[in-house]
Amino acid sequence: MNEGQINKVFHVFGSKSREIVNRFKMCNKSRFYFDYKLAGERYCDFIIIDTSEIKGGNLNQWIEGMTLITPPIIFIVGDKQYFPVDSLLTFTLKLEAKFGTHCVSSLKNHRELVSVLEGVYELLNGFSTVCLDFADFACFLSKGQYYWSETVYSQSIDELKLKVVEKQNNVKAIAKNNDQQVSGLFLCIKGIISPNILENLVLIINALEELEPLFNCVPPRLFGHSNMNARVDVHEDSDLGVHMLWALSDR
Repeated sequence: MNEGQINKVFHVFGSKSREIVNRFKMCNKSRFYFDYKLAGERYCDFIIIDTSEIKGGNLNQWIEGMTLITPPIIFIVGDKQYFPVDSLLTFTLKLEAKFGTHCVSSLKNHRELVSVLEGVYELLNGFSTVCLDFADFACFLSKGQYYWSETVYSQSIDELKLKVVEKQNNVKAIAKNNDQQVSGLFLCIKGIISPNILENLVLIINALEELEPLFNCVPPRLFGHSNMNARVDVHEDSDLGVHMLWALSDR
């Protein structure tokens, strides 16, 4: 169980990604984002790197000189017009050698970065009876090559469950049309603290596992948790919401 008091610290390289992270910080809902410049060189949870920044030696020198206390989750936001694929692979391998292969994720564009950060926003940001942490999030990211997020709202758990299943069906259809498959889901129930949080979470997870056998497996591909508060920003007059960060992969 956690109380959602976990801070998230970023180092960001690239004006476009920095603009996106700052947008999250200025929402005044996230309260846990530190300014990456204030955290020092010894600690951060996430490193975001635009490929446009991987040109000179400054970034390489910074990374080589880093002595972080714990390995961060690293996002490389790709843009082929800025960086050749073979050079990007070399840089990625260098990061993996230093921090571990499980730490580095490649994102196709900044739209995917926004989706991933929306998932990060929900992680450890409210009361939860399920203790998912950064390591679980890194495990989820390793399941996919493409990511996007969606949120649905309802005033009843039954209707909410149906909406989540409907989204799952839509995602499977989109994946099939692109010769891809659903390979992971990071799911978060949002709302006001109630005694049946865990029961509601289990209902939704069971419905998804019945619909998609891929989720009912070991190691897990479906990560579910809650993000509940005594007072929470809810959609219109709704009491409950579910945020979904989908991972897709090529067949």
